Amino acid sequence: MKRLCIISLTLLLLTLTSCQTHEQTAAEIYLANHSEQDIVDYFYKADLFGGGFDNPKDISSDDLFYFAGLYGQFDTEENYNDHDKQYHISIVSVYDILDQYFIDYNLEPENCWFAEYNSEKQELTTPTLSFDSQLADYYFVSAEPSDKVNIKVHLLSSFDYDENTTICSDIYITAQIVNNQAKFTSCLHQVQ
Repeated sequence: MKRLCIISLTLLLLTLTSCQTHEQTAAEIYLANHSEQDIVDYFYKADLFGGGFDNPKDISSDDLFYFAGLYGQFDTEENYNDHDKQYHISIVSVYDILDQYFIDYNLEPENCWFAEYNSEKQELTTPTLSFDSQLADYYFVSAEPSDKVNIKVHLLSSFDYDENTTICSDIYITAQIVNNQAKFTSCLHQVQ
Protein backbone atom coordinates (compact mmCIF):
# COMPACT_ATOMS: atom_id res chain seq x y z
CA MET A 1 0.00 0.00 0.00
CA LYS A 2 2.82 2.36 0.90
CA ARG A 3 4.48 1.59 -2.40
CA LEU A 4 1.23 2.31 -4.29
CA CYS A 5 0.93 5.72 -2.58
CA ILE A 6 4.51 6.61 -3.50
CA ILE A 7 3.94 5.59 -7.13
CA SER A 8 0.67 7.56 -7.20
CA LEU A 9 2.33 10.65 -5.74
CA THR A 10 5.20 10.36 -8.20
CA LEU A 11 2.78 10.08 -11.12
CA LEU A 12 0.79 13.04 -9.81
CA LEU A 13 3.95 15.16 -9.52
CA LEU A 14 5.04 14.17 -13.02
CA THR A 15 1.62 15.09 -14.38
CA LEU A 16 1.62 18.45 -12.62
CA THR A 17 5.12 19.37 -13.77
CA SER A 18 4.38 18.37 -17.35
CA CYS A 19 1.30 20.62 -17.33
CA GLN A 20 3.29 23.70 -16.41
CA THR A 21 2.73 26.40 -18.98
CA HIS A 22 5.42 28.49 -20.57
CA GLU A 23 5.44 31.84 -18.82
CA GLN A 24 5.33 34.58 -21.44
CA THR A 25 7.99 37.25 -21.49
CA ALA A 26 7.25 40.99 -21.52
CA ALA A 27 8.08 41.08 -25.25
CA GLU A 28 5.75 38.16 -26.04
CA ILE A 29 2.91 39.67 -23.99
CA TYR A 30 3.27 43.04 -25.70
CA LEU A 31 3.15 41.49 -29.17
CA ALA A 32 0.23 39.22 -28.26
CA ASN A 33 -1.79 42.21 -27.00
CA HIS A 34 -1.21 44.52 -30.00
CA SER A 35 -2.54 44.03 -33.49
CA GLU A 36 -0.44 44.69 -36.59
CA GLN A 37 -2.31 47.99 -37.03
CA ASP A 38 -1.67 48.95 -33.38
CA ILE A 39 2.03 48.34 -33.97
CA VAL A 40 2.05 50.46 -37.16
CA ASP A 41 0.11 53.29 -35.46
CA TYR A 42 2.58 53.44 -32.58
CA PHE A 43 5.92 52.54 -34.17
CA TYR A 44 5.76 54.83 -37.21
CA LYS A 45 6.35 57.67 -34.75
CA ALA A 46 9.97 56.54 -34.35
CA ASP A 47 10.49 57.45 -38.01
CA LEU A 48 9.93 61.14 -37.28
CA PHE A 49 13.66 61.67 -36.98
CA GLY A 50 14.38 61.41 -40.71
CA GLY A 51 17.71 59.63 -40.82
CA GLY A 52 16.83 57.50 -37.83
CA PHE A 53 18.88 56.96 -34.69
CA ASP A 54 21.06 54.25 -33.18
CA ASN A 55 20.40 55.50 -29.67
CA PRO A 56 17.80 57.99 -28.38
CA LYS A 57 20.63 59.89 -26.67
CA ASP A 58 21.81 60.88 -30.17
CA ILE A 59 18.54 62.67 -31.05
CA SER A 60 18.94 66.45 -31.02
CA SER A 61 17.07 68.61 -28.52
CA ASP A 62 15.22 70.29 -31.39
CA ASP A 63 14.01 66.95 -32.71
CA LEU A 64 12.98 65.81 -29.24
CA PHE A 65 10.99 69.02 -28.68
CA TYR A 66 9.44 68.64 -32.14
CA PHE A 67 8.49 65.03 -31.31
CA ALA A 68 6.95 66.07 -27.98
CA GLY A 69 5.10 68.92 -29.68
CA LEU A 70 3.69 66.65 -32.33
CA TYR A 71 2.36 64.09 -29.85
CA GLY A 72 1.73 66.37 -26.87
CA GLN A 73 -0.83 68.70 -28.44
CA PHE A 74 0.68 71.82 -26.92
CA ASP A 75 -1.11 74.21 -29.30
CA THR A 76 -4.06 74.74 -26.98
CA GLU A 77 -5.66 77.88 -25.58
CA GLU A 78 -4.42 76.78 -22.18
CA ASN A 79 -0.80 77.11 -23.34
CA TYR A 80 -1.27 80.30 -25.36
CA ASN A 81 -0.74 83.69 -23.73
CA ASP A 82 -2.62 86.49 -25.53
CA HIS A 83 -0.52 89.14 -23.79
CA ASP A 84 2.86 88.13 -25.23
CA LYS A 85 1.48 86.10 -28.20
CA GLN A 86 3.53 83.05 -27.18
CA TYR A 87 2.86 79.45 -26.34
CA HIS A 88 4.18 78.60 -22.87
CA ILE A 89 4.97 74.92 -22.52
CA SER A 90 6.17 73.53 -19.22
CA ILE A 91 9.31 71.46 -19.52
CA VAL A 92 7.62 68.85 -17.32
CA SER A 93 4.93 68.30 -19.97
CA VAL A 94 7.64 67.86 -22.63
CA TYR A 95 9.40 65.29 -20.44
CA ASP A 96 6.07 63.52 -19.81
CA ILE A 97 5.59 62.97 -23.55
CA LEU A 98 9.19 61.89 -24.16
CA ASP A 99 9.07 59.48 -21.20
CA GLN A 100 6.16 57.68 -22.86
CA TYR A 101 8.31 56.81 -25.88
CA PHE A 102 11.93 56.68 -24.66
CA ILE A 103 13.93 55.42 -21.70
CA ASP A 104 17.09 57.45 -22.25
CA TYR A 105 17.38 60.69 -24.19
CA ASN A 106 19.25 63.99 -23.86
CA LEU A 107 16.87 66.91 -24.00
CA GLU A 108 18.73 70.16 -23.39
CA PRO A 109 15.90 72.71 -23.54
CA GLU A 110 18.31 75.64 -23.77
CA ASN A 111 19.50 74.19 -27.11
CA CYS A 112 16.11 74.26 -28.83
CA TRP A 113 16.52 76.88 -31.54
CA PHE A 114 12.82 77.39 -32.29
CA ALA A 115 11.74 77.71 -28.66
CA GLU A 116 13.21 79.85 -25.93
CA TYR A 117 13.83 78.19 -22.59
CA ASN A 118 13.18 80.04 -19.36
CA SER A 119 15.00 78.09 -16.65
CA GLU A 120 13.41 80.12 -13.87
CA LYS A 121 9.87 79.28 -15.01
CA GLN A 122 10.88 75.85 -16.31
CA GLU A 123 9.12 76.44 -19.60
CA LEU A 124 9.69 76.77 -23.31
CA THR A 125 8.08 79.64 -25.18
CA THR A 126 7.50 79.92 -28.90
CA PRO A 127 5.30 82.14 -31.07
CA THR A 128 4.07 79.24 -33.17
CA LEU A 129 3.59 75.53 -32.94
CA SER A 130 3.21 74.14 -36.42
CA PHE A 131 4.04 70.48 -36.35
CA ASP A 132 3.46 68.40 -39.44
CA SER A 133 1.82 65.04 -39.17
CA GLN A 134 2.91 61.90 -40.94
CA LEU A 135 3.69 62.41 -44.64
CA ALA A 136 4.40 58.80 -45.54
CA ASP A 137 2.21 55.73 -45.46
CA TYR A 138 3.39 52.89 -43.25
CA TYR A 139 2.79 49.17 -43.59
CA PHE A 140 3.43 46.30 -41.23
CA VAL A 141 6.08 43.77 -42.29
CA SER A 142 6.97 41.96 -39.05
CA ALA A 143 7.34 42.19 -35.29
CA GLU A 144 9.16 39.73 -33.07
CA PRO A 145 10.85 39.48 -29.70
CA SER A 146 14.63 39.84 -29.75
CA ASP A 147 14.87 38.77 -26.10
CA LYS A 148 12.64 38.79 -23.01
CA VAL A 149 12.11 42.57 -22.89
CA ASN A 150 13.02 43.83 -26.38
CA ILE A 151 11.24 43.64 -29.70
CA LYS A 152 12.15 44.29 -33.33
CA VAL A 153 9.61 45.85 -35.67
CA HIS A 154 9.96 46.10 -39.44
CA LEU A 155 7.74 48.60 -41.26
CA LEU A 156 7.66 49.68 -44.87
CA SER A 157 7.22 53.40 -45.54
CA SER A 158 5.99 54.76 -48.84
CA PHE A 159 6.24 58.44 -49.75
CA ASP A 160 5.01 59.98 -53.00
CA TYR A 161 7.82 62.38 -53.87
CA ASP A 162 5.98 63.53 -56.98
CA GLU A 163 3.37 62.02 -59.28
CA ASN A 164 6.01 59.84 -60.96
CA THR A 165 8.23 58.95 -58.02
CA THR A 166 7.46 56.96 -54.91
CA ILE A 167 10.20 56.46 -52.36
CA CYS A 168 9.98 53.28 -50.29
CA SER A 169 12.06 52.53 -47.23
CA ASP A 170 12.38 49.65 -44.85
CA ILE A 171 12.19 50.96 -41.29
CA TYR A 172 13.74 48.79 -38.56
CA ILE A 173 12.74 49.83 -35.05
CA THR A 174 13.78 48.30 -31.76
CA ALA A 175 12.02 48.93 -28.48
CA GLN A 176 12.27 47.84 -24.88
CA ILE A 177 9.05 46.84 -23.18
CA VAL A 178 8.60 48.59 -19.83
CA ASN A 179 5.31 48.09 -17.97
CA ASN A 180 3.73 46.81 -21.22
CA GLN A 181 4.73 49.98 -23.06
CA ALA A 182 7.22 50.06 -25.94
CA LYS A 183 10.10 52.53 -25.52
CA PHE A 184 12.07 53.19 -28.72
CA THR A 185 15.76 52.26 -28.58
CA SER A 186 16.67 52.60 -32.28
CA CYS A 187 15.21 53.34 -35.69
CA LEU A 188 17.19 52.59 -38.84
CA HIS A 189 16.27 53.16 -42.50
CA GLN A 190 17.11 51.31 -45.65
CA VAL A 191 15.88 52.94 -48.87
CA GLN A 192 14.76 50.41 -51.45
